[in-house]
Amino acid sequence: MVAIGARASTARIAGTESTMKSNTVGTWTGWRIGAVVAAVVLTLALGACGWGDASSGSEEGIDPVGAWGLAEPGQPSLELHPDGNFTGTDGCNRIGGSWRLDGDQVVFSDVFTTLMACEGVDTWLSRLATATVTEEFLVVRDQGASRIGTLQRGS
Repeated sequence: MVAIGARASTARIAGTESTMKSNTVGTWTGWRIGAVVAAVVLTLALGACGWGDASSGSEEGIDPVGAWGLAEPGQPSLELHPDGNFTGTDGCNRIGGSWRLDGDQVVFSDVFTTLMACEGVDTWLSRLATATVTEEFLVVRDQGASRIGTLQRGS
């Protein structure tokens, strides 16, 4: 007799043959159910803390989602969306990509920009790599961690 997840043994008692099973499936099933329940509880607890959500705010509780800068021609501005994407302009070119929080820093990735020439416009925002958030300002830094500019929170 073949039993999956169970041990089978054969015993001879007074000329008869009988097969006895020692069921280990129940023990493993209990452990598996316990592990699944623990994983679900941990996932729900971490989800309630806002882990993994780009809009969960910085360590100080300041939420970076929203408009930053002046939405006027020739002026830089960004919009950080709750889904982890961003859009904006450096005052001349359109900018977009992804963002996420890493501690108290906003980290930009997959950044794209148009490449139009605009006289008299400082296109510093197109070099963004990271930013820190205060209640009123988004302080933007380049790849070398040098501060390249500041955007005021939009209304």
